[in-house]
Amino acid sequence: MTEIFTRAALAQQTLPELHVLFRQAQAQLVNCELGSHEHFAHAANLQNVRREIAIRTNPAPRP
Repeated sequence: MTEIFTRAALAQQTLPELHVLFRQAQAQLVNCELGSHEHFAHAANLQNVRREIAIRTNPAPRP
């Protein structure tokens, strides 16, 4: 079974580590059967890592 990365787990990673996780999730997603549990998990990981990278590279503007 494939582990889904949580926000708390991703917060512990450095930005370069997040980029590696992103590339790994992309590669794993391509190798899964569409609609399978693994496909869902890798797609969720891809989205979670993408969101964490976006938060770090584009911080919210301060008023």
